[in-house]
Amino acid sequence: MIGQQIMRAPKTFTHDARGCLFLDLERITQPNGVRHYITPEGNKYPSVTTMLSATADHAFLKIWKETVGDEQAEKIKNYSARRGNVIHSLFHEYLDHGFVDITKSMPDVRQMVRDSIAILDDINNIVVQEKPLYSDELRLAGSPDCIGEYKGILSNIDFKNARNYRSSLQIRDYFLQCTAYALMFEHLYHFHIPQIVVIIAVENGSGQVFVEPTYKYVSELHQRIEAYETLQKEQQQVGMG
Repeated sequence: MIGQQIMRAPKTFTHDARGCLFLDLERITQPNGVRHYITPEGNKYPSVTTMLSATADHAFLKIWKETVGDEQAEKIKNYSARRGNVIHSLFHEYLDHGFVDITKSMPDVRQMVRDSIAILDDINNIVVQEKPLYSDELRLAGSPDCIGEYKGILSNIDFKNARNYRSSLQIRDYFLQCTAYALMFEHLYHFHIPQIVVIIAVENGSGQVFVEPTYKYVSELHQRIEAYETLQKEQQQVGMG
């Protein structure tokens, strides 16, 4: 039944590319998940997530693995990744068509989508979803979940999922990721994106939404890029030695 599929009357979202012509960049993904994009000029740039992962503080993750055990940690990580992909697809389906069919989804996915999808009703005038961007200035590339208006303000919008509620301190890298996409879009298409939005579907909880000004994380983003490039140079020197 329709009511079971969407939990509310079908909604119509406006899609407007604002004259932007989006490119399909070649992607190179290694078995360990490291990803690079090839730009039209032939430059090879790391993805935003690759850069952030390489420069992140993994101390908490290490403690968590020691607590639950490597095998269980790997199972949780893999399941969360698969579930995240499903939720992403359902959110995009909702933004594309105004309704979403969750009847064939796992119970936890149904709950997480049902309890967070209303947040998406504040999105409109969608410019693009999941198309690659890059920046010669940042020397990065990547594919944002969604660029559109959130409560009337042009935003880079990212979809995440979590087992528990998150604080803003716990998702700082999400803000950096969104900031990178916002700057890439501005560099390529000359539209300023003043805010970033992170929407999190939470297991056994209602959805969370975090809204921040883009400028707040620009300096930290540049610091992480510099750290990544320094790390890459050091690794190359070790390889040459």
